[in-house]
Amino acid sequence: MAQRFEDLTAWQRARARTTRVCVITREGQFSRDFGLATQLERASVSVMANLAEGCDRNRITEFARFIEISRGSAAEVLSHLYVAQDIGYLSAEQSDDLANDTRAISRLRTRLLEGVRRKPGSQQGQLAEEVAQYEAETTLDLKGVIDPEQWAVALPAGTRHRAPGTGH
Repeated sequence: MAQRFEDLTAWQRARARTTRVCVITREGQFSRDFGLATQLERASVSVMANLAEGCDRNRITEFARFIEISRGSAAEVLSHLYVAQDIGYLSAEQSDDLANDTRAISRLRTRLLEGVRRKPGSQQGQLAEEVAQYEAETTLDLKGVIDPEQWAVALPAGTRHRAPGTGH
């Protein structure tokens, strides 16, 4: 495990991405949409903040938990990028670039989590038990609770929905 959160590659990449997000949200029309700009900035900051906080925890399971929390923040970043592109604040190129960077950070974070969970030594069995218990307590089964059709968004006529960073 890294001695300092600043040594984590995932945190370094999240920091660079956050700087880019803050610059972009302070330009043009985006700068006048305080709500969306702030939400995107906060979600981006949250990814790096949770990695930092988890790294400074004394227990491996706590580190793993904060890595998982950062996962949700990364999904929030991607969701806000969809909105920003759909309403014209970001070009497809800007959105794709930020989305691809966010996904790259997520892959680094996933590898970090796998490494934390496989931590060699006497704690490995205890760690696996604690992680399994934590996941069992925090996993929600939303089947039948949320109907995806209720959340479908109608885009203006002529607008083609495209997932940022996917080319679709």
